[in-house]
Amino acid sequence: MFTLPSSRPPTGRLFKLILCGCLLALPLAARADDAEPPSLSEKTSEGFQTLEPLINAKNWQAALDLLNGLATSAEPNSYDISVIDDTLWKIYWQYMDRPNDAITPLEQVIALAHAHPEYLTPKDRVDRLQFAGQLYYIKALAVKNDAAGQRALFDKAMEYMKEWLAESPHPGSDQVYLYAVLLYQKAVVDPDHIDQAELSEARKQTRLALRLDIHPRDSLYQLLTVEDQQSGDLPGAAEGLEWLIRLKPASKEYWAELMAIYVNLASSSEKRPDLMREYYACAINTIERAQALGYLKTPKDNYNLVTMYNQVGQFGKATELLYQGLKTGGIESTLSNWLVLAYFYQQVNENLQAISVLKEAEALFPESGDIDRQIADIYYQDDKTQQVYEYCKKAVEKGNLKQQKPYSTWQLLAFSAYELGNYDEALTACEKAMSFPGAAKDLVAFHKGIQDAIKNRAATKAAIEEQSKQQ
Repeated sequence: MFTLPSSRPPTGRLFKLILCGCLLALPLAARADDAEPPSLSEKTSEGFQTLEPLINAKNWQAALDLLNGLATSAEPNSYDISVIDDTLWKIYWQYMDRPNDAITPLEQVIALAHAHPEYLTPKDRVDRLQFAGQLYYIKALAVKNDAAGQRALFDKAMEYMKEWLAESPHPGSDQVYLYAVLLYQKAVVDPDHIDQAELSEARKQTRLALRLDIHPRDSLYQLLTVEDQQSGDLPGAAEGLEWLIRLKPASKEYWAELMAIYVNLASSSEKRPDLMREYYACAINTIERAQALGYLKTPKDNYNLVTMYNQVGQFGKATELLYQGLKTGGIESTLSNWLVLAYFYQQVNENLQAISVLKEAEALFPESGDIDRQIADIYYQDDKTQQVYEYCKKAVEKGNLKQQKPYSTWQLLAFSAYELGNYDEALTACEKAMSFPGAAKDLVAFHKGIQDAIKNRAATKAAIEEQSKQQ
């Protein structure tokens, strides 16, 4: 009934939002903080003076043409090339939303900074490493149906992210979080062959990011939750979701996932009845907390709550909720649900109430023979043969017997008719039951017994008539 929500990696939407939030507005020219910083050549400097109007006019193609022209005339590996490439990648990514095209010029900026540290300040160098990792990350997310290719792109992103972290003097929560995201995505590239070592490292980095943040964002707990799920640590995932609910109690999705996790924990604890009951209690508590806020109130959610109370042996509460839901529309009014309700009443030894709700259901589903058959079963438990006979007869007349095999209803009709002395009707019902595959062997002896009863009855009648004649 319950399924754990999919634990495959989330779509790139959440992570792209995070990356975009970390992409700061950068100056168009790189700066150095040396005593004598490098400077642009006169020609390149003049070219940049004509670039700003093109940017303001959003004439991106003209801006690219200008920069590529300046690069053609600039000295190879010069500071001019560094500034031109640094401007190109920003235009491609920030303004034109072409991250793949931004990779090459950005990597050239980083390579030049390795050879000429004076081209970038330490801060700018660290920033460029971060953005290079992000660009490869975005490119990897776009790859479909190619786990090897996607993993190679994640590896490239990882190279830049590791260097970025190594050169960051005091990485903050955001930085460590982005590294954890990358580790996680790389670990689950192939959902059927998850890299548990990298997943473990991702969990470690996510927990570090949580410790670095005084007021952790919900995205940190989201990541930790999916990591715990992928690791099979459902109690950990439940703990993460509890924190998410504290942060955002208005999220219906969090409530549904938390309830599903508790139910899965309960289902997997069958050998520990005490633990199973505890987890079901947590699931019940979760759905009731959610309903108090207006969530998880669909007919399916309400029925799930009923089944959970039933699982922990609270039959009275389960019955109350189910009956109330069926009457108010809070639970879907189906034949099977009404039959379950009657069964619940039987579980608490309220057979009369069970019959009462079945008669209510009969008004809603007048063509169903299943209702009459269940009423007959209840009367059978109470040794009320006449009522068993009457309702079995109604059941076979209506047909539509889907909850039990039809032959068993004909068989019960035959038994009750026999008990009431209606041998001819019992014989007809018995033969009807025997016409179903698999039923004949069980009824051979009973069929013969009915025939014998009919013969005895005929013999008795004949003897009485003969005696009457003699008198």
